[in-house]
Amino acid sequence: MCGKASENCDELPPAIADWLKAHPSEQFRQFGPLPPGWTAPVLDALGALDRLGAEVLLCKFKLGSLRIRVRPDDLASPSHSSQFAEVISRAQNDCLGRCTLCGQRLSELIEDIDGARCGVCLAK
Repeated sequence: MCGKASENCDELPPAIADWLKAHPSEQFRQFGPLPPGWTAPVLDALGALDRLGAEVLLCKFKLGSLRIRVRPDDLASPSHSSQFAEVISRAQNDCLGRCTLCGQRLSELIEDIDGARCGVCLAK
């Protein structure tokens, strides 16, 4: 796991590791591992949550899906918590519709414990 900016972030796509290092936190955070094909929607979600004032404490791939959690304090405002939930849900659905390896959009959402793979990546 990559929890602090000073820790090893080798499990993360470089762009996600760079985001984490650029957004240091005093909180314990769990980032990783993340499929390289999910970099774009994850970065979009991290940026949107940051702009809304949330601090992401957990962001990882688990059992075929994206897991993102923010600080419990960030959920105190009902209006903000619904915005956070919308951002997270959108990112999770976007990731379910992408190949975990190359990021290509798939014709249907695939929920699989190992994540979705496009035909090209499956053939490799």
